[in-house]
Amino acid sequence: MSKSPESPAKILIVEDETIVAMEIQDLLEAEGWTVAGISKSGDDAVHKALDTRPDIVLMDITLRGGMTGVEAAERILDSRIIPVLFLTAAADQEGIRRIRERTACGFVSKPFEERAFIGEVRRLLLAAGR
Repeated sequence: MSKSPESPAKILIVEDETIVAMEIQDLLEAEGWTVAGISKSGDDAVHKALDTRPDIVLMDITLRGGMTGVEAAERILDSRIIPVLFLTAAADQEGIRRIRERTACGFVSKPFEERAFIGEVRRLLLAAGR
């Protein structure tokens, strides 16, 4: 398990598909991490990231509403530097390049293999000092 001695790492899930978000939550909680919240839109993700102050953000690129996951990540980074793990079937390579210039970043293609996913989460938690 990947726990900090003082408290479990907090992770924000930004995913527009409810079933996928719940599966991700189950994987994270099985590792002993805390889910700080689940957002389906970019606007909600930005607000939750600022309110809950997660250690990392798991970000789908395609979201509900008018904002993409890359745009949401950029807005979050305007207020707080936080590692972002993109989970998506579609890639915005230019947007991800911009994010990589600002913070630790990872990319996992959907559908993902659980061990690879957990490995990327651990890597970004280490980058966040967790």
